[in-house]
Amino acid sequence: MPSTLTEVPAALAGLVTEWGFDGGFYVSGPALIDKAGKKVTWQDKPLMVAALPPELGRIYLAEFLGRDPMIERVVLAESAVYWDKDVLGGDFVTGAGPLLKAFGAVGLDRGLSIPVYRNGRLGYFNYLSRLPAPRFGELLSRSLRTLTMVAVGLHQTVQAVLDESEIVKLHGTVRPLSEREAEMLTWSARGKTVAETAIILSISEKTVQFHLSNCLRKLGAANKVEAAIRAIGLGWVRA
Repeated sequence: MPSTLTEVPAALAGLVTEWGFDGGFYVSGPALIDKAGKKVTWQDKPLMVAALPPELGRIYLAEFLGRDPMIERVVLAESAVYWDKDVLGGDFVTGAGPLLKAFGAVGLDRGLSIPVYRNGRLGYFNYLSRLPAPRFGELLSRSLRTLTMVAVGLHQTVQAVLDESEIVKLHGTVRPLSEREAEMLTWSARGKTVAETAIILSISEKTVQFHLSNCLRKLGAANKVEAAIRAIGLGWVRA
C-alpha cells in the first residue's frame, strides 16, 4: 500500500495492469449519503486518481462526476456492481455526457464499480475493460474479492494521509500531545491494554482512559490503535 498521496497513482496503475484491466480511476472526498432519497452529494471537490488517458480523467471530474449513475447505485447497494452499456441503458453512448461518449469511443464499455465509505468520506473505484462480456466475467470471478479488499485498504491509506495533513494544518509541527498522553500512546503502540498500561505506570485505569480519550480527540482517531498509528506517522510518538 502507498504511504503518501504521490504513490497512489502508481499503486492504482499497477493494480489495473496486474489484473488485466484497460483503465481505472478512484475518486475520494467527503460526501453525504441520503439512502431514503437515493442520493449522494459531494461536500467538497473530490480527489481523483486515474489510470486513464488524461483527457478522460479531466472530462469525468469536470463534467460528469455529479451525474454518474453508478455512484448512487453502488453506494446504495453497499457492494461492488458490474456495469456495461446495457446496464446503463442506451444513454451510455448517446446521451449521458462527454465522459461516456469518450469511454465508448475507446471501447471502455464495461467495468466494475466498488464503493468504500468511511468516517463521512466516500471512495469510488472503477475498473474498466475492453474485454467481451464473457471474458470480463471470468476476470471478475478471479479478481473480485482481491479488488474489493485492495479498494478498502487503498481508501483507508489515502484517508489516513489526508487526516494527518489536517492535523498538521491544525497544530503545525508542534506536538499537541502532553508528555503523559504521548506516553499512553507509546504503550498502546506496543500492544498494551488499558489495564496493563495502568499497572506499568502505577496509575488507575480511569486515568489511562482519560488521557487516551484526549489523544483520540486531538488526533481525530476512532480508537487508540488508530491514534497511535497517526502519532507515529507524524513523528510525535516512538513505538
